[in-house]
Amino acid sequence: VDMQELNQKTEKTPEEEIRELERLLAEKRKTLEEKGIEKEPKEVFREVFKEYVQAQKPLLPQPPAGQPPAVSDEQKRKADELKQKERQEQLEHLIGVSFEKGLLDAVTMAETMTPWLLDELHDRLVDEYYDKLLQSDRLKEL
Repeated sequence: VDMQELNQKTEKTPEEEIRELERLLAEKRKTLEEKGIEKEPKEVFREVFKEYVQAQKPLLPQPPAGQPPAVSDEQKRKADELKQKERQEQLEHLIGVSFEKGLLDAVTMAETMTPWLLDELHDRLVDEYYDKLLQSDRLKEL
């Protein structure tokens, strides 16, 4: 996927995405309150965030699952240690992309890399965007 294709997919600016997430979070909290369900605000936001990302992105074809090669625990541990720094750098880059170009660009890029990256990106973006929402006046009452 080249950058031009990514730019064409994103119709909302990062600021618009944050406003949309704020709106969705307010709606979800109201719905939960009406049902008498109490949840931590960040947990509610985690649900809203994942629903938002799923609703925004087109379903991409999943690569076929192949049989992974047999690897010893020691080899796996060493490979994981070597990749840890690279993973953190990729995550930081994708978080930067989400704030510059939008959530969907970052999610699309993560999907083309590896499945673990998408999961970790979701978790990190929930934290990052929740912090941004807390800094806005709209969530001060949380």
